[in-house]
Amino acid sequence: MQYTVLVPDRPETFYRVVEGDDPETIHRSFMSNHEAGKRRRRRREDAADHRGISVRETLDQALSLAAFLNTVSGRPPSTHVAEFMLDPPERYAFAKTGTTDGHYTVWGEADELSGSSLVAIR
Repeated sequence: MQYTVLVPDRPETFYRVVEGDDPETIHRSFMSNHEAGKRRRRRREDAADHRGISVRETLDQALSLAAFLNTVSGRPPSTHVAEFMLDPPERYAFAKTGTTDGHYTVWGEADELSGSSLVAIR
């Protein structure tokens, strides 16, 4: 897979599916698999994916993903969507990745990303 990684030169807003609205849960939801200490999923995840988080471009896309995850996965309920902003000159990067419309990967530290979370939307 090939994609172009960008460093924001203006504020960029994205949406992340999270499992609750308390600060600790939101922070955990913004951790990459690498930051959370999880092993890389061999065939599905390259090193760049392992260090980034999946986000959506619009609120509707994120809400649709949350509904999908709640019906087909064995994960805890995806009850909220966090709206957050990548605000330069912080140390963030992002790229349009995957084949799903509006899917991006964002790279940054969970502390900074979750701290830029504006609101958790049901």
